[in-house]
Amino acid sequence: LPLGLEFCSLNLSDASDMGEVHSLLQAHYSEDDLGMFRLDYQPELIKWMSLVPGSKSNWFVGVRKSSENKQKSSFWSRLNCCSCFGGGGRKMAEASTNTEAESFGGELVGCVSATPLNVTLDGKNVTLAFINFLTLKKDLRAKRLAPILIREITRRVSSDGIFQAMFTGAKTIPTPLYTAQYQHRMLNVRKTQQVKFFQMAQSMTVDDYEKFYQVESPKKSAKGKEFVEIGGRAYRPMTERDVEQVAELWESSSRLRRLGARFDHESIRHHLLPKPGIVSTYVTEAAPDGTPA
Repeated sequence: LPLGLEFCSLNLSDASDMGEVHSLLQAHYSEDDLGMFRLDYQPELIKWMSLVPGSKSNWFVGVRKSSENKQKSSFWSRLNCCSCFGGGGRKMAEASTNTEAESFGGELVGCVSATPLNVTLDGKNVTLAFINFLTLKKDLRAKRLAPILIREITRRVSSDGIFQAMFTGAKTIPTPLYTAQYQHRMLNVRKTQQVKFFQMAQSMTVDDYEKFYQVESPKKSAKGKEFVEIGGRAYRPMTERDVEQVAELWESSSRLRRLGARFDHESIRHHLLPKPGIVSTYVTEAAPDGTPA
């Protein structure tokens, strides 16, 4: 890294580190080309995405501005290299070591993370590193720091015996492994239209859009359990007792694809069990009348 910057490992279970990561992503991560909209990942969502089963404590890499003492330490180290033939090198090295021991990291200006991901690729089981949250403050993006961050996360992942990785991008990237499409479902049509998130078709009004995107309210079964009706079938929230069957369905579905994630029971619990504000999962049962059990 350039002088004045240093790598660190970020602990998302620590409130201070988590607050810094959230602030960095909120201000500098994933936005549209015009800079009007930016994704706001909440702390609990960041932890859920990063602290998956098997995650490594040093796979969330940060870049900090070195503290003033740290920068002085680097300066003395360089002087030491130039002066070691003059007899004063040892004294300078001792001063450098003492100063570095007292230093503390400064502002967080960049980060990148990796999580382990087990996949089936053309019938073979492969463990990959999934790369995410590559972020740099805007005033540092011209310094070519992103490749350095990628090399550092590659080094850390490789040291744990994983030598293949996957990442996603909205733009065309070299040698794409997979292409996916997604769509937005607007929950508050008037707000998204007011902030110009989308352009309405001339043949439709706001009321038309609200009717089109209307979400059915949950209902109560005769047994008092909540469910939603989709396509004439009743779906209820997934619970712990569904984990085994969901895992079986997931595995059988993954076999039909050239590339599919392999989730054991622990991963199913982490990724799919409903968590307020994070993930909602609904299941349907093969009951003759379509009502939840």
